[in-house]
Amino acid sequence: MPNVQKVPRGHKRQPIPFSAGVIVVEVSFAGDGDGQDGAGLTYPATLWDITREGCCALVQGHLDEQVGHRCQLTMRDAQSPEVVSLEATVQWCDPEMHNAFCGFSFLQQGGLPVDTFLESYLQDSWAD
Repeated sequence: MPNVQKVPRGHKRQPIPFSAGVIVVEVSFAGDGDGQDGAGLTYPATLWDITREGCCALVQGHLDEQVGHRCQLTMRDAQSPEVVSLEATVQWCDPEMHNAFCGFSFLQQGGLPVDTFLESYLQDSWAD
């Protein structure tokens, strides 16, 4: 049984339009690098949707054991040199074959900073 926490979202999710390009995410867990329980490992992912307070990403690998743990999310736009790094908590993880959809809650007060390339995806219509 996958480790999935059913927590209602407090903010409207904004899907990332794949026609706009892929937002690459690295999910990193601090540790001594021995790889136990994901500590010291980095997982590649693709941003799926985003809110001011968190996001969902399609992660290459399974993070079931990491639900409730802190991580570092590093997000890059393929069309821009800008990088956004945020501390987050893994809220839930739902495996799909060799990958997993995982939900993350940003730990920074105020959530996602307003001065990043991700801000435009929070609009009701990202194309505006």
